[in-house]
Amino acid sequence: MKKTAIIAWGLALLITVVVVAQVFQSILNLSPDQDFLTQANDFLFLLVLPFPVVAALIVSRQPRNVIGWLLFLPAIALLLNVEPYIRSFSTLPPNPPLQLFLSAWVQGWGWLFVIFPLFFIPLLFPTGRPPSPRWRWVVFLGIGLCVVFIFLATFQNTFNMVDFGANWSLSNPIGFIPLEEYQGIFFILWGAGLFSMAVLSVASLFVRYRSASLVEREQIKWLLYACALFAVFYIAAFPFNLEQWGVTNLSQIANLFWALSMSGIPISIGIAILRYRLWDIDVLIRRTLIYGALTVTLALVFLGAVTLLQLLFSAVSGQRSAVATVISTLLIAALFSPLLRRIQNDIDRRFYRKKYNAEQAIERFAATARQETVLEALSAELLAVVAETMQPESVTLWLRPTAPPRAGGILDSPAQKQREIHD
Repeated sequence: MKKTAIIAWGLALLITVVVVAQVFQSILNLSPDQDFLTQANDFLFLLVLPFPVVAALIVSRQPRNVIGWLLFLPAIALLLNVEPYIRSFSTLPPNPPLQLFLSAWVQGWGWLFVIFPLFFIPLLFPTGRPPSPRWRWVVFLGIGLCVVFIFLATFQNTFNMVDFGANWSLSNPIGFIPLEEYQGIFFILWGAGLFSMAVLSVASLFVRYRSASLVEREQIKWLLYACALFAVFYIAAFPFNLEQWGVTNLSQIANLFWALSMSGIPISIGIAILRYRLWDIDVLIRRTLIYGALTVTLALVFLGAVTLLQLLFSAVSGQRSAVATVISTLLIAALFSPLLRRIQNDIDRRFYRKKYNAEQAIERFAATARQETVLEALSAELLAVVAETMQPESVTLWLRPTAPPRAGGILDSPAQKQREIHD
């Protein structure tokens, strides 16, 4: 085994051991008063395991592909999790140990290992190189942003631990950058650069798609699919604090799906890079669009029906009734099949026009075949369907000729014809 493969699998094993140790620690800390969703959110760190596993697989097979090494970084961030150690200090000790200074320093910039791989991967996927040499400056921009942020985090004059669960601050003995400036103009400029990096990374993926081969396009579709799911659940879980609305369970569910969608990024990358024959991503995208739209539509119908019926029952009887929920559920069950067919036809008509036209042509031919009795007309219709659905360069229909029947109704075989000639 090559040295790079040994290093990759050793690092993946180390991360797995750390995760298993945290699993045992979380099991010991379980409380019987916690509900299932709370317990599930306590084990979300398990979803980091696809990152080192897929990274080791890619590095062991394609050691020069940077994508494999980038996938290690979010998992390494787990090894740099110093927040529990910082939280163990309720107040600032009189003589802070060196480990506390190092932990405060790492806590300030360690999250870069999670964020920047998500920016570099679209820029370098799937070959490990930018779309063209003209895009190399974007790589240098990302590296420069990381270096600048680590520099600012290293030489700030105060490590502010309030944001990390502690109510105290730690003076930096080597710091000379005022905390106000570090969190002010420097952070604003750095944030503008980070936003530019994100936009350029996504733009490079679309530029690569335009000039990519058929296999690379399928690979890019896998990554775009995973990133789209991640973005949807990130928007649902992060900006809107559902706990403020008194729906804690929904907040936990959104956070759970967000973590699941993030683990889908390395899985999709592994499928795209490691498999020669890619799974049909178009089918997966189509079904996601169909059932996603169906779920949203049914949810809106259910909430609207429950609200209207509850208002109706309140106006009639002066109190709410569980019958509204039952009626709404029956309405959803009745609407499921027709809505599914309608949404499927609409999505096929808008996004999969060739597939929709092919299905319509086949349905027309099936109806013609049930009614048409003239062989020439049926042959012409079959040729037209093949030309419309498959669009070949030329179409030829060959029908096997049938021999005329004998007087007894049995077809003459070639051996029988030969005997008759000799006779």
